[in-house]
Amino acid sequence: MLLALRHRYRQAYTAYLTCVISLSDVAAGVTKPSQELLDLEASCLKEMNDAREALLAAIFEQIETGSSLKPTNRKLFSHPAALLR
Repeated sequence: MLLALRHRYRQAYTAYLTCVISLSDVAAGVTKPSQELLDLEASCLKEMNDAREALLAAIFEQIETGSSLKPTNRKLFSHPAALLR
């Protein structure tokens, strides 16, 4: 379950990051970002936050119930960019 939630979070983070990069590219030019791009960025941000909330809830639930977390080479609470490696 944690693995699926981690994948969901990584996908949401990547989608949000792509939107932010697109908005940055538009902002660097003279054109105003389209409403569609702004709506997409807001949607991606909501999905990323929902995915992070679900992942953290599952981690804390396992900790509270005494279930062991599978050991990984990564820290569970590392910076989101580290999850993309």
